[in-house]
Amino acid sequence: MALSLVDNAANTKILAIDDSEEVRSQINEFFKKNGFQVQLAPDGQSGLKVLETEKDISLVILDFNMPGMNGLETLEAIRTQLNLKDLPIVFLTTEDSEEKRKIAKSFGVKFWLVKPFLEQKVMKIVKILINDPSFAQ
Repeated sequence: MALSLVDNAANTKILAIDDSEEVRSQINEFFKKNGFQVQLAPDGQSGLKVLETEKDISLVILDFNMPGMNGLETLEAIRTQLNLKDLPIVFLTTEDSEEKRKIAKSFGVKFWLVKPFLEQKVMKIVKILINDPSFAQ
C-alpha cells in the first residue's frame, strides 16, 4: 500500500546517500513504491557528483557515518561547494549526538531521523519538505 501524501511525487527526485547497500535498497524500494524517482549514492563523493549532474534533485536523504567523507562533510560541501543552500536535506543515521545535530542544524537541516526508520514518519517529513519548500529554508 502506497503511503504517498505528496501531490507531485512522480515529479520529485530524491537522492539517498548511504554507504549501506541494504539501507540504500530499502530507501529505493520505499520511495519508488510511493511514486518518487530515486537516485542512490554509496558515499559523499558520489552523492556530490550526482548533485553536480542531476539538477532536478528535490531532496537528499543523508547518512552520517560513511567512510571517506562523512555526512557532515558531505552536507558542508553541498551547501558551500555546490552552493545548494536551499536543498532540503534529512539525516537518516544511527548517530544520535546532540552536538552533531546542532552542527547539521546550522547548515539548514530540519530533520534528523535515527535508524531504523518508520516509513510513515519519513513520508510525513518528505511531505512537509516537498509540499512547502519554504519550510526547508
